[in-house]
Amino acid sequence: MKKTLIKLLLLSSMILLIVIIAITQTSQNAVSTNDFGVAEMQNDSLDTDRSDKMSPDSIAQDEKNDGEIEFLEDFIKFKTHEEIEAYFGSENVVFCKEEFGAGWRTNATYVYDDYESMVLIVWSSNPERNGEIDFITGNYKKHDYNKILKPGGSEYGYKSGLYVGMSLEELVRLNGGVIKFEDFAFSLGRQFIVGMVVHNSLNEMLKDYIIHLKYTPKITDYDNLPADYQYLQNERTVFSDDKNIIPANISVESILYSPCRCTIYNWEN
Repeated sequence: MKKTLIKLLLLSSMILLIVIIAITQTSQNAVSTNDFGVAEMQNDSLDTDRSDKMSPDSIAQDEKNDGEIEFLEDFIKFKTHEEIEAYFGSENVVFCKEEFGAGWRTNATYVYDDYESMVLIVWSSNPERNGEIDFITGNYKKHDYNKILKPGGSEYGYKSGLYVGMSLEELVRLNGGVIKFEDFAFSLGRQFIVGMVVHNSLNEMLKDYIIHLKYTPKITDYDNLPADYQYLQNERTVFSDDKNIIPANISVESILYSPCRCTIYNWEN
């Protein structure tokens, strides 16, 4: 009897042990499955985030951003005054006939006309180039001396890094080499080229710009003119490394962006 009882107890213990092991394995499998399920959900979430970033709406937004005006050079995309008006609003845009001297009168669009910082777009007067722009500038001021301009307006700069007030030394560094420019002697025959940087001395990045320089220090004593100023009054073409000039005394006065190279200015010198 004792042996039989012992056998029954051993058998019961083995069955109980088998049941416990089975329950434990089932529980572990459930936890493992549950963990894997969470991982799958996390991966699904990450995949969803990636697909959202490439959604059609996002792509459309990127394309919209590509069409925005960020620099003055970007104005070249416009084909009509009406396009500029639609972009900036009619209250910020003015269309007029502008005269630039020597009988050159043509259509022009001003953006932020009432502000100290305005943008001027000059349209081609050539019928064969209808809808094209001759030049764009951000530093032109209308010759209405009685008009009080409001502060602010355009905040557009030049993509090239050019800016009004840049020293001759900075311009040479940006150009990557010596430049040539017409000196500051004025006459009716030179009125458009006084201080103009010679086109063929500019690098490829700057060839689409008409750049004019000026003598920066204010002259007050005309009886004792500085030697470098006098040297720049002889209707000559000057090199930026000329020992007779002081580069720090010369700076950029105006910049016109004109990729067509088709203005009244002399591009070929």
